Amino acid sequence: MGLYSIITLGEFTVRQRDNNKYLLVSSILKTVKKNELIGKPTIVPATKPTINNENKPIEEVKNDEPVKKQKISDDVMKIKDLNPFLNNWTIKGRVNGKSDIKKFNSKNGEGKLFSFQITDNSTSCKVVAFNNEVEQFYPMIENEKVYKISKGSIKMANKQYNVTNFDYEIALDRNTEIELSGDADIPEFNFNFIKINEASLRINQCADIVGIISEVYPVTKVTSRFSGNEIDKRTIMLLDDTGQIRVTLWGQRSLDEYEKGSVMCLSYGKISEYNGLVDMSTVLSSRILVNSDLPEPVELLTWYKKEGKNLVQQQKTENFGPRGYLEDSKEAVNTYTTIYGSVIFMKEDNVFYYKSCPGENCNKKVYEENDGNYRCEKCNFVYDHCNYRYLMSMIISDFTDQVWATVFNDVGEKLFGLPVKEMINLSEEDPTEMIRLFKSKLFKDFIFKVKSKEENVNGEMIKKFTIVDLKPIDTVKDTEKIINSIKMVLNK
Repeated sequence: MGLYSIITLGEFTVRQRDNNKYLLVSSILKTVKKNELIGKPTIVPATKPTINNENKPIEEVKNDEPVKKQKISDDVMKIKDLNPFLNNWTIKGRVNGKSDIKKFNSKNGEGKLFSFQITDNSTSCKVVAFNNEVEQFYPMIENEKVYKISKGSIKMANKQYNVTNFDYEIALDRNTEIELSGDADIPEFNFNFIKINEASLRINQCADIVGIISEVYPVTKVTSRFSGNEIDKRTIMLLDDTGQIRVTLWGQRSLDEYEKGSVMCLSYGKISEYNGLVDMSTVLSSRILVNSDLPEPVELLTWYKKEGKNLVQQQKTENFGPRGYLEDSKEAVNTYTTIYGSVIFMKEDNVFYYKSCPGENCNKKVYEENDGNYRCEKCNFVYDHCNYRYLMSMIISDFTDQVWATVFNDVGEKLFGLPVKEMINLSEEDPTEMIRLFKSKLFKDFIFKVKSKEENVNGEMIKKFTIVDLKPIDTVKDTEKIINSIKMVLNK
């Protein structure tokens, strides 16, 4: 379509803003290409409102009958088709993730809000209500029930507070109508599964996964940086035929019982990355289904029973990826490289840890106040205690090169076989033994998973390396693999 083309519109919507009218075109039926202007197109002026020239008072039409509340239209549209240019719309979906009422302060004074998520078989959308609408709609909205919603303000989604993958969200207003509806045409669950190895492509997004529970860890408690209250937390590992991923369950979900070997469907798990490790965690709108008879979990469970159970350990090994070299990783940017090498230098001092924030989903450094409390600048909260986490630098080497690399908590525990708190106690009670432990790791062969990343430091791009995983090299197994590979080549 070019200049002077003539088009025939199909479906379109007219929307007025700031005394200007806009067309949102859904379909074009026909296009005729022209190279020059035809005729003299003119803008047709809008019809002006009629004026009562006789200057007589207009009679008020009175109706003594009570106003009847109209039923919401049965003309329901898909949630995915919502956009800010629609005036009259009705959607229907199942509610989940209803929040508590939250209070906030603004330049207009104190306010309150609550939100929920509504889902049909096309997508999910966040819905938020403020002040008067909180009073009106909070009591009637219940999780897992199906509602029709009509009218309200459709605006761009604030991704800082919106975990859906939809571009818009709905703000309820005084014209909004909501009614309970039948749920026969709305599925109870609407999963859109991805494979575990695809999670790294969706950092800071929510996704649905299905996996076999391969590990279940005990429930622990952390302090919420928002409320200051303690929250229950549990970590599990999920496995499919492409990899493993760590999943953090929060609140009541963490207190439920989970068995190794069960198959879990997780809807709306938040994907994040920290120090090169990709994991998932539940959010308010997350939903969990265990040992479902849906096709995907049934198929995965069949695979696990036949061969997956024997491949769990192998799966962990394959997470390191194909072998690479430090020489190549120094040329790559934002990549992961599996290195067969050794640690050739570590500082033998007490700078191997840092004091970290105990808040949920926060491991940032805290600063000790004069009163003995700890302040986290990220959470903007003061705690009466802190956590301790490994943080140290070391030189690793293979036969092609050597680099300085940073080690964080999980890798530090794997390297030394001690939680950081025990290592701190050892450094205070028996520093000679601590130095011996450090030296015992030098020139030992490991498989390192190394992340290379460029950072801007004072206007200069500096390449930094982080060890995101490691394990000792099993020379027997490696030799067996080489022998098997040779046999396969000889048998061809």
